[in-house]
Formats: sequence, structure tokens, C-alpha cells
Amino acid sequence: MTVLSFPAAAPAITSGMRALMYGVQDLALDITAQGQHHVHTHFWAHTFELDIRVTRAPHKMGCQSIWAKTIYLPRNQDGRPALSETALDDLSESIAYLQSLLAKPEACT
Repeated sequence: MTVLSFPAAAPAITSGMRALMYGVQDLALDITAQGQHHVHTHFWAHTFELDIRVTRAPHKMGCQSIWAKTIYLPRNQDGRPALSETALDDLSESIAYLQSLLAKPEACT
């Protein structure tokens, strides 16, 4: 039997980045549930790429995004280069934009 051995690599994605990625997912659910916009998120593991797209609802195939962001997360520290040193800033900016899409509760008068 052949046993393949891979070097252990420390993940370069910090707990702060993970928390922001969860925040993006959480906002995607809330915004899409409101019905005015659809938020699509995809994580591509082979490239460590997080894609976020916003379309107007109702979403139809071929619909143009009104906002899109691709964030390349740092890869494992196993010799492969990190594609982005600004991932934390990019995630924070994405959260801020998505929060701006949340419906504002109307003030009681």
C-alpha cells in the first residue's frame, strides 16, 4: 500500500476573516429574504476565491449584477503565494455595502 504524505500547512485565513465570511453569508440571507435584491455567494476552494454578486429581484437567468466583488483569500503557507494581502479590508468593505442594502425600519411618529 502506498501512503501519500503532505506537509502540514498552517492556514493563512485568520479567525477574523472567517467571521467576516460568515457575516457575508448571514447578510446574504437577510437581504435576499427582503425580496428587493438577491445576493449570491460562492467560495471556490481551488483558488481560495470568494465571489459575491448582487442582482435585483426577481432574479432571472442572465440578469446583470448591480454589484460584484471577488476576494482572493490568502492561501495556506505551503509555498504557494498569497493572492491578496487586502482580503480583510475587502471583506470589511463588502460587509459595509451589504449592510447598506438592508431595509431601514421606518421611524414611528
